Amino acid sequence: MESYSDSYSSSLNKIDNNLYLGGVIGASNSNLISRLHITSIVQILSHNIAVVIHKKIRYLKINIDDLPNVSIIRVVYEAVRFINRELTNGGAVLIHCAAGVSRSASVAVAYFMAKYNLSYAAALEKVKKGRGCVRPNEGFERQLKEMDVRALKNYMNA
Repeated sequence: MESYSDSYSSSLNKIDNNLYLGGVIGASNSNLISRLHITSIVQILSHNIAVVIHKKIRYLKINIDDLPNVSIIRVVYEAVRFINRELTNGGAVLIHCAAGVSRSASVAVAYFMAKYNLSYAAALEKVKKGRGCVRPNEGFERQLKEMDVRALKNYMNA
């Protein structure tokens, strides 16, 4: 597990080639963003969280709460398409939420499900190999298990 920083709360973890996962503290660290050559950020936060915005970085900003009754699926399609496009174009992408545990992990799991044609469980294990603390909330987990991965893969590559 490649971790970049000096503590869990401020770490960004490499979960795939040019793909990183972390929390808002790590995402706010300009030196770390520069050192990892991050070009794009998927930011998944509640409306009331302040965050550093980096110049010359492409953003996909998603405002949702980390609650089991919130629909993660409604944002997964756009996020996975953005991640795939940025990586295909040679960028390095960071997916982050407040702690890098539930919302951003759910998006990373969905991306791996589509990219590698994996079940929820297999995709979760792949994400956990890069960032061991991930744990989508039970509502997000249920939604991802029920998701049509073929439709997501088709949308991702459209």
